[in-house]
Amino acid sequence: MRKILATFCSSVLLSQISYASIVCDKMYLANDNENTSYSLICPSTETHSISLSGRLDVNYLGICMENGCVRDFNLSDAFSSMYARMNGFTELSDEQKAFMSFPNYVIKTKVTLEDSINGNINIRISADYSGLYSQEKQIELFPINLAIEFSSDSKTIPNRMDYSLVSKEQKQLSESVFQVIGPAVDDGLSLSSEEHGTGFFISQDGYALTNKHVLSLYPNCLNKKSCEILSKFKNSTIKERKLSIRLLTCSHKLDFCLIKAKPSSDFNIKSLNINFSKIPESLMTLGFPGDKQSEFQLENGEIIQDIALTYSFGNTVGLMGTGISTSLFIKGGASGSPILSESDYSVVGILSNGAESLANSDGSPGIFRPLRLIEDSFLLSQYLNGEKQKRIEKLIRKLTLIQDKNEARLLLQEYSNEKTYYGESKLKVLSYNHSESNVRKEIIRYLENNRTNSW
Repeated sequence: MRKILATFCSSVLLSQISYASIVCDKMYLANDNENTSYSLICPSTETHSISLSGRLDVNYLGICMENGCVRDFNLSDAFSSMYARMNGFTELSDEQKAFMSFPNYVIKTKVTLEDSINGNINIRISADYSGLYSQEKQIELFPINLAIEFSSDSKTIPNRMDYSLVSKEQKQLSESVFQVIGPAVDDGLSLSSEEHGTGFFISQDGYALTNKHVLSLYPNCLNKKSCEILSKFKNSTIKERKLSIRLLTCSHKLDFCLIKAKPSSDFNIKSLNINFSKIPESLMTLGFPGDKQSEFQLENGEIIQDIALTYSFGNTVGLMGTGISTSLFIKGGASGSPILSESDYSVVGILSNGAESLANSDGSPGIFRPLRLIEDSFLLSQYLNGEKQKRIEKLIRKLTLIQDKNEARLLLQEYSNEKTYYGESKLKVLSYNHSESNVRKEIIRYLENNRTNSW
């Protein structure tokens, strides 16, 4: 989602909350047996009656973590809950339900649990659709060290606010957030940019996060792994800067890029703290949605209109694939904004999409990827403390000294497992100046096969 808002409208969000004040502290990443869909899931138990799953299949509605567990669910209720959470609510109003037509029959599910050889959990689910037909599928659950507090307040109201209306402490957060402005496009009349997104710093050393689809505004960045991007920062006025950045890693599935910015000497980076372990019910976000504009006075006295930094406050309401759906209302251009805990302002996720809205014209409910998923696969924290870079540099030093192509192949596989672009420029140098020709060929082969890696 850049300025044009992406929507989730065709995938099935299966989510029901049975009791108030629910904290799901046993999260899993579910992979179906066809390896076509990964989804966050919070399974039920008899004592923990909650079913918040992603978009794997209707079969997984209400599954419980007990071998032989049998559950009956009315599909009409399930789809009503699904549609509500896609739109930022915990449930639909009677008026909204009156406009919907949901399939009204019962699904009976039975669960068989099996331990997998790698320590994960295999679940085989049989589902009977009111005797009309039956289906069986298998999923593998990978445990995730993440707790999420889901809202059960059916009167959750999204709240978008202008920069001028938030507290002084919340205003200070804006110094860590920047607008990513697409390069100028020649439309035959003038040079202008219509697309933009948001990014934010997570360390004072210049490490920052944004969406991959935001950074794709600069194809040269994704190809060469370094470039200059045009950005704006909001303090008392909007200040435009060019940021020299290096790409460290990107993911298409999780829609993020980690970059390292090298700002000019007169720019003091302010960063946000990150939280991998818990996502609270009360959230906030701030970014540059394209529907909000304000007037700003330049140093020369000129008055201009520009996209305003805006805030949104809301709750965690459900799961959507590898994302978490919220009642935070946003617009196109807010992609890449930080999702923060409203209590301590730590970053728990990165905004990536907007869902359709039944509420009003003030935006769409935001869907974000939790930082926990990014950390587990890409080890963000090791970039911040330098461990990742040291490991890569040591690996490349080994590669420089070896003479055997098989050893080179093993080291290059180690490098590939790191899911990083750090050190790639040194690999390119080795591809033409390594002393052993067979090693050079292995490096060239690796670079050619992994030219467009985005894990």
